[in-house]
Amino acid sequence: FDEYHVFFTSTLPDHLLKDLAQADKRQRVQQVQEVFLDYLPLGADLFSLDLPSCMPLEPPRWDQPLFDRLCGGLASALLALKEAPAIVYQRNSPVARKVAEEIEERITKGNHTSDSDLFRFGKSASQPALLLLLDRRDDPVTP
Repeated sequence: FDEYHVFFTSTLPDHLLKDLAQADKRQRVQQVQEVFLDYLPLGADLFSLDLPSCMPLEPPRWDQPLFDRLCGGLASALLALKEAPAIVYQRNSPVARKVAEEIEERITKGNHTSDSDLFRFGKSASQPALLLLLDRRDDPVTP
């Protein structure tokens, strides 16, 4: 191929972008784009991260790759929606608390990139969107 156009479905950490640039010895990569689509749209108001189960996030079986995928997918959806929401989580759930903390850090620090303005969209909403995190293991309705 004479040239390449590379698209990622979420943000690319700076060190990986640097590795890509260094590997392009013949300067064939013409563009690198981040298209925030690291989720599956199911409808106009509904999406899925297509995760089999979040049960492995219960200590002591903590599954870090699953946690990273969960938080990466949520961050991607927020970037696609151009929202930096207020985050509310179920207080008695350590998993919901950890997800909330990670999403807040990604919003504050630019989703593991050097772009700390990544979640600043230039719009001033009188009331920000709300990301509500609930733990389905504590569901009084479902047996």
